Amino acid sequence: MTDFMTVLGNLTLAASLAVLLVLAVRALLARLPKRYLTFLWLPVFFRAVCPVSFQSSFSLYRILNGVPGFHSTGGRMTFTLAGYQSARITAVLERIGSALSDGKGAAAVNAATVTEAGAEVILENILFGIWLGGVTVVLLYGLFSWLRLRRKTALAVKLEEGVYESDWIGSAFLMGFFRPRIYLPAGLTSEERILVLTHEKTHKRRQDSRVKLLAWLVCVVHWFNPLLWQAFILLARDMEMACDEQVLEQLGTEEKKRYSTFLLKLSAPGAFLTGTPVAFGENSVKSRIKNILRYKKTRAGIAAAAVALVAGAAWFCLSNPASTFDEDIIGGADGPTSIFLAGKLSSGDDTASFVSGENLKLGGDEEKIYEVVKTFAEAAGNRDADTVWELLSPVLQHSDDLGIQVLEDGTKTMGVSSPFLADGPTISLSIGDGNAEAEITYPSMTSDPLWWSWKDYITLEKNGDTYRVTAWKTKYYDDITSAAEFEEAYRMWQPDYLKPTDETADLDSSFASYLVKNDVAESYYGEAFSTPVKALETTLHVSGGIGKTEDADGGDVWVNYEFPDGPIRVRMTQPGIDEGSRIWVPKEIPMG
Repeated sequence: MTDFMTVLGNLTLAASLAVLLVLAVRALLARLPKRYLTFLWLPVFFRAVCPVSFQSSFSLYRILNGVPGFHSTGGRMTFTLAGYQSARITAVLERIGSALSDGKGAAAVNAATVTEAGAEVILENILFGIWLGGVTVVLLYGLFSWLRLRRKTALAVKLEEGVYESDWIGSAFLMGFFRPRIYLPAGLTSEERILVLTHEKTHKRRQDSRVKLLAWLVCVVHWFNPLLWQAFILLARDMEMACDEQVLEQLGTEEKKRYSTFLLKLSAPGAFLTGTPVAFGENSVKSRIKNILRYKKTRAGIAAAAVALVAGAAWFCLSNPASTFDEDIIGGADGPTSIFLAGKLSSGDDTASFVSGENLKLGGDEEKIYEVVKTFAEAAGNRDADTVWELLSPVLQHSDDLGIQVLEDGTKTMGVSSPFLADGPTISLSIGDGNAEAEITYPSMTSDPLWWSWKDYITLEKNGDTYRVTAWKTKYYDDITSAAEFEEAYRMWQPDYLKPTDETADLDSSFASYLVKNDVAESYYGEAFSTPVKALETTLHVSGGIGKTEDADGGDVWVNYEFPDGPIRVRMTQPGIDEGSRIWVPKEIPMG
């Protein structure tokens, strides 16, 4: 449910920007035949339902690069709530929960639920209920409209295959998805019948009724978005005008006045509301007549230019911008720069070193941003609350839920010492114009010993000659319940249970050897690591899936672990098999 609302929000944002672009292009190309402009609306509705598209440097959505919370990765665009916004909302909900918890019984239970669920989950659940209610209302309206038309056409008389006449309708329309039928009002002269049939058969040939119904269903999903409803109205209007133009091509442009007079007589504005999903009725008579009177056959050169312009605009809408993450260095003077940095920050070492991509070049503001993020990562990883505090903007320092507690004597603290930083943080840094975003991964451990990680997502904005953190959100990966969360947790850093580290010097060189030692001594460690699936769940902190094993080389096994949203695959090994230990630990974690 939570993931659904996030995806829906991203889709409606993408579609809204596409609508604004199409409105601008449509105004510039207003004199072109509508048969070309109709195709401009298709990318709009595609963006409203498909979260994935191809990547291109020629993309409308490049304007979002640098906006806090926006990322484009692997053909998918996402826009998430800024950390400080989530923190403030969480604080409000916690105060509500605290007030309720003073009660007894069910009230106290509900209060605890409020305070523990988290701001994003609670808000998105509320929004999901509102969204579902809106969808239900709009669908019921569509069903009512369809039933009303069905009643009016129930006694229609068949004139020919696919064509019916009814005394109960005032305007011609095309209705049906799988077998569209043309319905004509009674009393038309033979000349009028020829004109209206030509028009409606053009609709049928163009598949307009089907396209319109699908577009309406998209609008139902995004019922709260007025821009998409406007797009639907203009799509229907452009379809009508495109049909008018094709009818004139068949009849000859000298028939403009006669056809316009016919439209004025036959059409009944308002007879069929634009929201009606099943009927393709006549509307916008005034604008259609104006379009007919000024219509001229398009010359080949103009037609070719129109096709090129529309295709270019469609590409501009359909493509996602080049990735704002994951690349060592991309972009340049005309766009944001994404920099991937990886290295170890040792506690108390002021000259902490970073290993960076070979092509990495920093200077000016990029150097300042890098220094702020590096300092933040070192301080936050080692819970140096005073240093972190100095890097925050004044507004963020006064946030209700900050991650730093200021005691009565002014002392600042960042909580308990466990888990503690056990390896160098990894930073993914995206630099825009006057701002930047960083994803910091902290490899950590507890006394169990087990590897796990937490992440800080921070946004930086320029403040005078330096940069300050204006948004900060922390996420812990101690209970991973989806493939997407697994990818998020381990895409920048992966735990190595077989590798000795400085932090495991007292644990017999590595976590694996320590676990083997305890297993041989018949401690409680054995059971939790006794099978590949159990060991995977314990060492990588995953749950809620189904694991199956298959043999690999050297006595290892592959565990295919199926989450509801997809699978992960991990190679497991037994490091102490020669010592009689049954312990399993991860050996390889393929990503992507």
